[in-house]
Amino acid sequence: MTQRTPALLGHIAIATLICASGMGAEEQTQNSAKQVDEQVAKISFWSPSRPCADVIVTLPNQHAPSFRSLLPEFVTDLPHSRFFHTNPVDWKEQEDGSWLGTIEFKNFGRIVISLLPREYYVEITWTLENLSTKPLKKTVLDFCFNANNGGGSWANQEFLPSSRMNRKEDGEYWHDRVARKGTYAQSAGSWSQDPNAKLDASVLVIVNEAKDRYAFQMWNKPVVGTWINRANACMHLKPVLCESLGVGEKAEIRGRMGISREGLEQVWHLYQSFMQIPDPTPAPVQNPALSHDRQQGSSVSNPGDLISKLH
Repeated sequence: MTQRTPALLGHIAIATLICASGMGAEEQTQNSAKQVDEQVAKISFWSPSRPCADVIVTLPNQHAPSFRSLLPEFVTDLPHSRFFHTNPVDWKEQEDGSWLGTIEFKNFGRIVISLLPREYYVEITWTLENLSTKPLKKTVLDFCFNANNGGGSWANQEFLPSSRMNRKEDGEYWHDRVARKGTYAQSAGSWSQDPNAKLDASVLVIVNEAKDRYAFQMWNKPVVGTWINRANACMHLKPVLCESLGVGEKAEIRGRMGISREGLEQVWHLYQSFMQIPDPTPAPVQNPALSHDRQQGSSVSNPGDLISKLH
């Protein structure tokens, strides 16, 4: 039997310690990566038993759930039921944590929806393929960001009162108390505070009464309408998917929905990166900040200046 000297045993012990330390570091890295992965939005479905284009988003370190997204609520000239988001969607979770949903209308078109969770927002890609025998007409989508689940079991209490209300009361509070003073629409590099203006609004933001949460949605296509719902706690943007779509062709739109805790400047920079707008921001924008009743207010030199006006 081989006899091990104390020196040899010492070398073995050191080697074992180094190996264990290496394994510990590797395990720690994996755990750290896991923690980072967990700091993204969680996607669930309004109707788990019948998943459709109606999703619930929970953001890390924010109110749970955070918001509901209808993807979209309406689509022009599409042969779907009254509300598009009620149609069943074949959702599949991908390895990177994203969700891919498919819905097909026979002899008309196939729609693919991609959801990629981020820290404080969700990236959305919505694609329509024309499977019909003739070109499709102008297609407009009506995307809805909802601060509750339609007046049922939950509402985001960062925007609505902690005491539960019904759908109608939620909508009135959201419209009259929150959106009336806290709505900002970004159009062609300038901000407007008119929530119901028919603007080419690339970004729509609603700030809560505490001025510490900024709900937003943004799209990379022209928008033909914005509106704040008084019948429910939601905001809408209506981007144009395409002016026409030939047989066999595809049209795609990309957007982001989320809630920022940093303010309008963070939302603006997110839009800049999204649209690949060069930094710094364009020359100062001299636009009036309009109130809800469209009375003229003070001028705004750039999006960042609005932050001080909110405090």
